[in-house]
Amino acid sequence: MLRRRSVANGETTDRVAQLIFEPPPPITSTPSNLTSNKNDLAKELAEDLIENIQAADNIDVKILAWLDVNEFIEKVTADKELLKAFMFQLCKLLAKPLKLARNGLAGRLLISLACTYSDMISDVLMLNFYKDTGDHKSYDASLTILIGAMSAHVINSLSHNKHCSLKIRAVRVLQTLFLLNPVVYTYGKWSGKAKEEGATMTSNQLLMFTKLIEMILEALPQLILQVGALMRADSIALLPAVSICSVL
Repeated sequence: MLRRRSVANGETTDRVAQLIFEPPPPITSTPSNLTSNKNDLAKELAEDLIENIQAADNIDVKILAWLDVNEFIEKVTADKELLKAFMFQLCKLLAKPLKLARNGLAGRLLISLACTYSDMISDVLMLNFYKDTGDHKSYDASLTILIGAMSAHVINSLSHNKHCSLKIRAVRVLQTLFLLNPVVYTYGKWSGKAKEEGATMTSNQLLMFTKLIEMILEALPQLILQVGALMRADSIALLPAVSICSVL
């Protein structure tokens, strides 16, 4: 309660209720609350940026030129709300293309993975083929190639996991022996897994290195061996032909 003063500046016994004012609601700066003009400008800038970089031969040069032409730095420095609106509009425009690109990457990785394992399976089937046809020379050579390639994969696993504990290194050697490295590294690439602390390579680099070992020490030698066996055969068998095609 407040005591009301008289005209003569004296005290009175009259009392009036104290006025209580509610605090104003907080001011938000989400893009939905920005002015329509600012949103329109942000949308126009975002669309113009996407249009410029889509057909650009050199994105770095194109972006720098776009920043200068549109005086973008000056505009967003003076108006932080415009920057927020621009980022909001740009993310909306990029959401669908990024999702499609991610799905496309998944498709390419699955095809690559299928080719890798089909090649492995065909090599094992060719061992049985050499044995059944009595081609002991090709059998021994193919088995030697597979053992050499597997040894290289194990050495690669040990060398690239020196930063890990002994237990983890043992698990990853077993992972290599059970031919799971392509699956693990492919998933790491697709999910964008960060490089482990102390590691020398990312999942993408490990996948490429694994494929390089497979191509040089396993796929190419097996291809040469299988072509030679096919040429020596009296008739063209289906399995060697399919195995050669899977390598190619």
